[in-house]
Amino acid sequence: MRRKISIALTALLSAGLLAGCAGGSTPTSEPVNQPSENDDTQVVTEDVAEVEETTETEADPDETTPMVGMSRFFDYTGWSTEGSADWIALYEDFIAGSGTVSVGSETRHLTEGEYTLAELVENMQTDLENYGLPTTLSEIDYALIDCGKDGFPELALKLPFEDENGYQDASTDYVIIRPFQGTLSVVTVEETYYRTETSINEYGYINYGGSGGATQYYSENKVVTADGELYSLYSETTYFGIGSLAFSPDVIYGDLASAVVPGDFEFGDKYEIHAYNFGYESAFDPSSQPEEYSADLAKNRVYVFTDNDGNDAMPDEAYIRLCADNGISIVSSEDIKTMIGERCALYGATEDILAGEEPDWDPLTAS
Repeated sequence: MRRKISIALTALLSAGLLAGCAGGSTPTSEPVNQPSENDDTQVVTEDVAEVEETTETEADPDETTPMVGMSRFFDYTGWSTEGSADWIALYEDFIAGSGTVSVGSETRHLTEGEYTLAELVENMQTDLENYGLPTTLSEIDYALIDCGKDGFPELALKLPFEDENGYQDASTDYVIIRPFQGTLSVVTVEETYYRTETSINEYGYINYGGSGGATQYYSENKVVTADGELYSLYSETTYFGIGSLAFSPDVIYGDLASAVVPGDFEFGDKYEIHAYNFGYESAFDPSSQPEEYSADLAKNRVYVFTDNDGNDAMPDEAYIRLCADNGISIVSSEDIKTMIGERCALYGATEDILAGEEPDWDPLTAS
């Protein structure tokens, strides 16, 4: 459904919603929120009065009837749990400009606090400006998504910032919001900027990818669970320009490189090295401790060697043993598929969730 919502945004515009501003940022951390024992709320507004009466406790999805109806901003039709009406009522107030959302201390492009929609965007623009990223915003897109496919809706926002030439999507931020103990909170902020691309689907699966330079490509896959927690499923860094079936000094450096990077290593265009990380975060600072960081990360990644067509191209057994003796694991593509499957199963990222479609975004624009 692609319908245009036209509302009065005078208050939002005066607060600087559709213009650039100035602030600071903090990194993301996972999981962002801890699940509460009772995340349902008891708020129903006039805008959603036509929706059937809600229950006081979270309903069993197997015992509920799909809701039918429209509110000011949302289509309730098809949500399978009656408690969804309470959640959507909170989203309704927030989109309308009267409700607020809580932001934690470690949220990308936002500072800790309580914000209306206009204030949230203004706070984000301030931080984007500090990074030299575009801050002009002429439209906000929003959608209901179903993280974990549990029948309870989360609110997703898409903010396509424009550059000075009016080019949209020069920098796009995605925000996922849901209630925790009756209060709306930001679960995560994901972003797309120059030479990168981010997507979220209707079930809370997030994919990010971008260039790491002429010979690198990085991607990360995340999921927001039904409990509102954000997890990294796995990341993959692909190194190109490999001429020998061995680690290059661009992949592993420092003291560890002297053990596993052969002196006759050749750069070329024959092979690729794929480095997989299953949620490990090094305690070393890559800026001030680059060698320690490289060695620590190498020992907590899993590596696959392929040719340029993606076919396995394993180094010889002696070299694989040498790497293993130094704490570095080289496996086959089939091994990695198994590891990824186990990681996805751990966080409930089923095939249905991974294969979900793009959210059905609606634009929130000034009339």
